[in-house]
Amino acid sequence: MMPISIVKALIQGQPPARRLFVPLIFTLAAKLEDVPLPNFVVNPTKIANSLAAIHQRLRLDGVTCYYDLFLVAEALGCQLNLSTSPIAWQQSTSACASMASPAITISSSSRRRLAVS
Repeated sequence: MMPISIVKALIQGQPPARRLFVPLIFTLAAKLEDVPLPNFVVNPTKIANSLAAIHQRLRLDGVTCYYDLFLVAEALGCQLNLSTSPIAWQQSTSACASMASPAITISSSSRRRLAVS
């Protein structure tokens, strides 16, 4: 069954025939392009070309390049304090505690979206 058929079935409330495989490969794409991640993040042409090449080569159901970490934090039950710099979250659940990583930093110029590495 094709990925588009699976998504259409899910939208109609039907159980999927199989799970979709849609890996988060943003950092891998930057490494394959041999471009430092900060430079890769700001180059939409490199992002699109490398993700399309990986998608075609590996024949994945889809690819995910990056997403908003704040969305994930809120989904895990974290309370975000957007008035601080850097933006802070309060650990209200054990899952939220796992999000508090020293590797996650937010600069003032990119307060809305984060690249995940």
